[in-house]
Amino acid sequence: MKKRLSRFLYAITALVLVAGCSKDSDKTLDGVPGTYEGSNVTITVNGSMYSGGNAKVEVTGTVQDDMTFKIYNAVLGQAEYTVTGCEVRVDNDNSRVFGGEQGGGASDLNKVVITGKINNGKMVMNITITGATGSYNGEKLSASINGAEAPEGVSAQITGLKTSDAKLIIDGFVLGEDEPIEITNLQITTLNTQSQFSGEYTDEYKTVSVSGQIIDHTMSLEVGVKNTSAVVGKWKIAKEMGLDNFGNETEVHRVIINVENTTGKIIFLGSEQDVNVFGPFLKMIAMGYGLDNYLDALNYFEFKENGSIALSFNDPQNGNAEMTIPNELIPEGTIRWYAKEGKVYFVVNMDLINMIPGGYGSIFSQLFEVKDGYVHVPINFTKTANGVDIYFDKAFLQQAFPIIKGLIPSEGLGDLQAIIEMVIPEMETIINESTKFEVGLGLAKVTE
Repeated sequence: MKKRLSRFLYAITALVLVAGCSKDSDKTLDGVPGTYEGSNVTITVNGSMYSGGNAKVEVTGTVQDDMTFKIYNAVLGQAEYTVTGCEVRVDNDNSRVFGGEQGGGASDLNKVVITGKINNGKMVMNITITGATGSYNGEKLSASINGAEAPEGVSAQITGLKTSDAKLIIDGFVLGEDEPIEITNLQITTLNTQSQFSGEYTDEYKTVSVSGQIIDHTMSLEVGVKNTSAVVGKWKIAKEMGLDNFGNETEVHRVIINVENTTGKIIFLGSEQDVNVFGPFLKMIAMGYGLDNYLDALNYFEFKENGSIALSFNDPQNGNAEMTIPNELIPEGTIRWYAKEGKVYFVVNMDLINMIPGGYGSIFSQLFEVKDGYVHVPINFTKTANGVDIYFDKAFLQQAFPIIKGLIPSEGLGDLQAIIEMVIPEMETIINESTKFEVGLGLAKVTE
């Protein structure tokens, strides 16, 4: 009996010792916790080597099935990204292999899976990211603008980790916008590897709407641009009471010539004049040279919400037959527009500008910005009680006058030659000494 009891106690003791030794000898986590950075960590993200710099991984924990990996800079543009509940195992070559994933909750836009190996203080980590967050361009982006295919070079980016703070940043979609547009009120739903989204951006000149979907990190995006500035609509040249070329008061087109200076006087045609009568005087001269008839030929000019332009006029060179744009020679999109910072910009294809006879199209490229084959012509606009005034200001006229002056021939203008040679330097002085010099037209809405 004593012998049996002795054997039983020995067996129990042996089991306890074995269990204790086994626990003490489990070295799965040996060399795993710690910080891996610099040459001690290699990271790939979705199959591409991470080259952003400052990569670092911190591993903490005491349980091999519940380790925490904190990844710096390499995941979704985040300074820190934490994956919890990771497992660590011993591989056949005695290195440590690990794996884990993070998604939902604090990161419901994406799923991040990490796998890798640790050996001799060095870590190799593979990161696979699925979901919406990221950049989209080239083959990863199929996009349209107002129903037409988007131009090359556009891009989109979704930032944020949660649907509640997701933002869409689009670049190259909106005419006249040199900076990316950020849509902060993005509505997005994600299921497995597919996301759907919509949102809107609004300022005083336009509304930009977006909608689309993301499947396997490829985005389909529809962008709608609706111009909402005061110039949207169909217009004709406004009329007001003024003087005809004989000095008689009558209804004439609203031609804007506003001049102000500090002295209240100017020298024009060799004599001193009150600055307040200079504008009306110039308008009367212009009417005498038939300006009113040319303005009368315009039936309407339309700034459309989608950024295109249409106009109708009676061609005096063709029996006053009605001509419309767009047409076969000037198709849709050749002339466009947008509004920004108190100006309306006419955007004209340089191919059309270069068709101007005598090489005078080069004036546009000297005066205005040319971008991607289009010249951008800015004109100030101000909303009035009865419509809109569009006009060039002093700053533009100071820039334009030397160029225009250089185009005037030194001879061959007959009786006008002497007058022009007198007026040109006087006009240049008047412009330079003015505090305000505005030249333009008043527009009135066309009632259908």
